[in-house]
Amino acid sequence: MTITPFRVSNEALDDPEELRRRLADDGYVFIKRLQNPDALLALRRDILRVCMAGGWLVKGTDPMDGIANVAAQCTEGDIEYTDVYHEIYKLESFHRAGHGSEVIRVMEKVVDGPVLPHPQKVARLWFPKYTAHTTPIHQDYVHFQGTYDTYTCWAPVGDCPIELGGLAILPGSH
Repeated sequence: MTITPFRVSNEALDDPEELRRRLADDGYVFIKRLQNPDALLALRRDILRVCMAGGWLVKGTDPMDGIANVAAQCTEGDIEYTDVYHEIYKLESFHRAGHGSEVIRVMEKVVDGPVLPHPQKVARLWFPKYTAHTTPIHQDYVHFQGTYDTYTCWAPVGDCPIELGGLAILPGSH
């Protein structure tokens, strides 16, 4: 499979009809640097402090570097994973990220009306190159329910090169 870059829609931010057309055509709208980078870095710091305390990062390194302790490799369903994930889920900064005014404003343009952020948030936390356990191909509606007009906003809290994994979308698969 060939991985192609996301179609960037920053130039359409002031054109709600174009945003809606792209969503209808591609099944997604990708906007670079939509959220405040300082807020995302603060969230990264909070998450990586929890990861360090949980033994997921190499001791003695700067948590912001996110250098994984591969000996601690675990995944969803493992008690070691759940212990750390639950601590991350308690972070106020984690829950606030999905309620940022910049996200709300764009989504109001996309849906042409008011929006309500879904209360359930998900952090996708994986050890690098742990290909035995990755998020399989899916559509979020199955997991979150609601209506078919429920949209997902993904925001990275750090750079993730393609070779380490990351978000992938099959355009038109919606």
